[in-house]
Amino acid sequence: LEVGASFQQVLQADRPHSSGVFLEWQPNRAPFTVRSEYVRSSGTKGSAYWIESVYRLSQIPSLRRLELVGRGEQFFAAANLSAATVKKLGALGKDTNEGDFGMNYYLRSDVRASASYGRQFVLGRDANLWVVGMTYRFIMPMLPQGGAR
Repeated sequence: LEVGASFQQVLQADRPHSSGVFLEWQPNRAPFTVRSEYVRSSGTKGSAYWIESVYRLSQIPSLRRLELVGRGEQFFAAANLSAATVKKLGALGKDTNEGDFGMNYYLRSDVRASASYGRQFVLGRDANLWVVGMTYRFIMPMLPQGGAR
């Protein structure tokens, strides 16, 4: 179980801030992970949350590096937006729902290829979202001996 929090304060313009909480749960005996986050922002941003589940196909030898991912999220636009600001922000000025599903493939423990399809639902502006990506994770020891004793 991992729990975290964050806070950001912008020191320019109207000095907006945002804060959030994060949760990740990965049981020891199952190749399954659940992640979630909630963020609230001041000013013209709004608030949002997402929840994601990941299932690694580790019980099938030829597919042990593959993960199936499902994600849902909601964004709630700030209530204080003027009509001009909503028009300028586009989809970020309106409440939005989104659902995604995809897969991750680990080429090595620090290199991941991913692909996903999602559908974004915004009043009058629904859209398909296709994402393909590559991630490299930098890993370094926290202690001079690498943390092993």
